[in-house]
Amino acid sequence: MVPGARTWAVGNTSDPATGLGQSPLRAPTVFNFLRPGYVPASTCIAAAALVAEINLLLAAGQLPTDTVAAISGAVQTIPGGAAEANRLRRVQSAMLLVLAAPGCIVQR
Repeated sequence: MVPGARTWAVGNTSDPATGLGQSPLRAPTVFNFLRPGYVPASTCIAAAALVAEINLLLAAGQLPTDTVAAISGAVQTIPGGAAEANRLRRVQSAMLLVLAAPGCIVQR
């Protein structure tokens, strides 16, 4: 604490060698300090949750579990990472595979 002041002298925390490597209001991108390809676990864009959500929306959740597992396995082989194109490719592939699955084509 600075003598005579009621505030803490935090200083510059941007330098990772001497501080946190992060400073308030100084995020390098609109993603704050998270990497652009960061996918939080248990969200609708994680691979298994993505296929489950598409199965629910496009096939009313009627795909058999073995088909969902096969589609999830195929989608997992597509690289995720930071590139927007990779994430888009995963979503497009999951949608195509769900729509092409025999369980989705049959009307019940």
